[in-house]
Amino acid sequence: LLIGVEFSSPVADIVSACAAEGLIVITGGPNVIRLAPPLVISEAEVDHALDVFEKIVARRVPSV
Repeated sequence: LLIGVEFSSPVADIVSACAAEGLIVITGGPNVIRLAPPLVISEAEVDHALDVFEKIVARRVPSV
């Protein structure tokens, strides 16, 4: 359940914004965010996390 999302610019501000919204993500390099959910997670929790992530990325990446 590990996936990386590569961006064309640094992701530090996205990681900080995710943390402020209660979503813990980690970097996998200067322009990669790693998503590593727990092994026991509900579909509702996944949906919520993806909604938060999408909202944050849409605010910071102009082409999303």
